[in-house]
Amino acid sequence: MTTPTPASESSTTGIRRLPRIAVVAGAVLAALVVFGVASIFTTVRTPAVSGQEAQDLNVVFVILMSAVPALLGWGLLALLEKFTPKGQVIWRVIATAVLLLSLTGPFSGTGIATASRLWLAAMHIAVGAVLIALLPGAGAKKAV
Repeated sequence: MTTPTPASESSTTGIRRLPRIAVVAGAVLAALVVFGVASIFTTVRTPAVSGQEAQDLNVVFVILMSAVPALLGWGLLALLEKFTPKGQVIWRVIATAVLLLSLTGPFSGTGIATASRLWLAAMHIAVGAVLIALLPGAGAKKAV
């Protein structure tokens, strides 16, 4: 008698697949860890841009500014996978370009110390690294 393999397991390995929402949560957690470490050493501030003053970063802002892009990235990945067989490759190229472009944010504007700029960049890299490395393979069948 055989038992059916649950949908969340690979039929060849029995290893549970990581759901994409867990990858998004992991990206948010990565940003929070970097922010937590940064907060030990300094007050992390966002640069002043477009007439807005520099502001102290807080946990809610870190969560929102990492979760929203991660969810948008997931949506784009799902669309690309639906419409092209090379969706994951295309998504990784786009995600890498978006990460590189996002690094201009911490280094633009005025009113913050170099330490804040570096910690902000580290948060961008942490979120991008988790998403680029894990999101395309999450939720997909893994061939072993």
